[in-house]
Formats: sequence, C-alpha cells, structure tokens
Amino acid sequence: MFFKQLFSFLISPFVSLREYFVASFPKEDGVTPLHLAAKQGNIKEVTRLLKERVKVNSKDKYGVTPLHWAALRGHTKVVEALLKEGADVNCRNKFDKTSLHYAAIIGHAKALEILIKEGAELNCKDINGDTPLHFATLRGHTKLVEILLKEKAEVNCKNINGETPLDMARNKKEINNKKIEKLLIDAGGLAGVDLNS
Repeated sequence: MFFKQLFSFLISPFVSLREYFVASFPKEDGVTPLHLAAKQGNIKEVTRLLKERVKVNSKDKYGVTPLHWAALRGHTKVVEALLKEGADVNCRNKFDKTSLHYAAIIGHAKALEILIKEGAELNCKDINGDTPLHFATLRGHTKLVEILLKEKAEVNCKNINGETPLDMARNKKEINNKKIEKLLIDAGGLAGVDLNS
C-alpha cells in the first residue's frame, strides 16, 4: 500500500503536466480543447481548462479565439468565464472580425450586451468595413440594432462599398427591415450617397 501511494504521489505532477500540455498545445489547425469546449458551450470543461491555465486567447489558423466561438454560439456563461480570465474582448481574427461582430451576425443579444459591458469596440470594422451595426441590420436583428444604437454605435459608418447600415436595411428585400430602417433614421441614419452630398 505504501509503495502504491508513493508511486501515485511521484507521478501526479507529471499527469497534470501532461494534461496541461494536451490542453495548451493546439492541433495542426490551431484548434485547442478550449476552442472546442467554448464552441460547444461546455462551461464545465471551459472552467476546468481555465483552471489548468491554458491560453485563453489562443487562435486557430484563421485567428479565431474561444471567445469568438462562444459569442457566435451565444454561450453567455462561457463568454463571461473567458472574459473573467482575461480573454481579449477586441481580439480580431484574420478577417478583422471581433466577438462583437459574431454576436451581431447571429443575433445573440445577451452575448452582445456582455461584450459591450466588458469594453467591446462598438464601431470596429471587419475586412470589408462592416461594423456590428451593419451585420445586425443586414440580418434583421431589431433588438441588437436597438442595443447598439442605445450604446451610441456610429449610425453612419460606411463599409468599403460606401454602404451605411441604412443602405443595408433598404437593400435587403427578403427581411422586413422597416422597423430597423425607422430606428436608424430616428438615430440620424443616412444613406451612403446622402453622406457624399
């Protein structure tokens, strides 16, 4: 019995060290176990991995972090846990998208509010110059447009095509954006061509 306990005591640091290396080092594509747990919304596994001191801002080959995945999937408990452990709220992937872009694209209001509260840049532009307000408008997420406007997102920000969020509301025919269009106009929104006049 004594030798079994001694053996367990001696190898236990190596077992946790091995687990640390497995959890910390990414696969060939850069995806870590923390990415996968965040993507799945597995708060138990995320918490365990964070206790192991894994890299909270690790990026896959596209520059996507665990926080990007949590925001995209609307896993608010995971978003909060990652931010508490120092996840960069304004980290950009290779397409210059932040977690706030992803929350706006999919329409996760609670995740969006958490990110804003933690200092997410409201007017961050992706590679095409689109802001979270552009995406919330384009996808017809009225509640998110309301939140972003209330938080003072730039209503007349243009993307690389010269489109403002109002242009997107008017041009997206398959989504009834009349309410969003009114919200943008009431906030001072103009069409891109009107801004050039």
